[in-house]
Amino acid sequence: MARSYTHLTIKLLFGQARSCAYPGCGALPIFTDRGKHTVVAEIAHIRSESVDGPRHDPEYCGDINGPENLLLLCGTHHKPVDRHESTYKIDELVVWKLAQVADADGGTAISDEDALALVRITPEERKAVDQIARLGYRVERVAASAADELTRVELDRRHAIDQLQRQGGPIYSVDEDGNQTRLSIQLSASDERAFQSRATEVFDAQRPRVQTVVDDLGEEMAVLRMMDPLLGVLANKVVLSAQLVAEVFHSPEVLEQSIAQLQGSVRDLHEAARERF
Repeated sequence: MARSYTHLTIKLLFGQARSCAYPGCGALPIFTDRGKHTVVAEIAHIRSESVDGPRHDPEYCGDINGPENLLLLCGTHHKPVDRHESTYKIDELVVWKLAQVADADGGTAISDEDALALVRITPEERKAVDQIARLGYRVERVAASAADELTRVELDRRHAIDQLQRQGGPIYSVDEDGNQTRLSIQLSASDERAFQSRATEVFDAQRPRVQTVVDDLGEEMAVLRMMDPLLGVLANKVVLSAQLVAEVFHSPEVLEQSIAQLQGSVRDLHEAARERF
């Protein structure tokens, strides 16, 4: 599980290692195949971060999650080192660390994206992710409310047509052969203009409400992107989906699809963040 390592710590740690720290192992930290690079190294503590963890040292004054207290090990050697702490003692692992650094020869280059994937998000970043999720939900609710206001205008228009129908009865046209075709009742041009004007007023009043929440969402995304570019990319997708919702709330069918897309982007962001809680 990702721990409280900083981005700089990850960069330094990989820069201090060319292979697994276990003597004679030689396993590379990054596996390359078919042009793709995958980080396979695992980060081990020389001294445990937790009191009940392997090799916890209450007198250690250094940074528990700093590179001087961390080793890069392969998957084969990480588990036994932590599981059998009485066999792999602090003094021995310190020797491994010194040897790993001495043999680094420039270390291993790791991309910012891969480094960030090994960093646990901070409480501030987690708060930003949660706030984005809340704002995404608020966009849904405000947009749905705005759509309901427009729907009421259309329902009132249809009700007016129904009243005309009841008052005047059905109207038919008759062709040369005597066949009747029922004609639809239509509002007068002035009544249609009145309903159209009312719909425009509702749209103009509701659009800023939706856009305000989208703008708040954009600000929160910008904050998260500065703290964590990797999560910021996913947060930006949330904002783009929310902006689409703001643009189509007047169309119920498109709005439903856009809200589903917004929910999916929020879910992707939260799942990516949850992997690093």
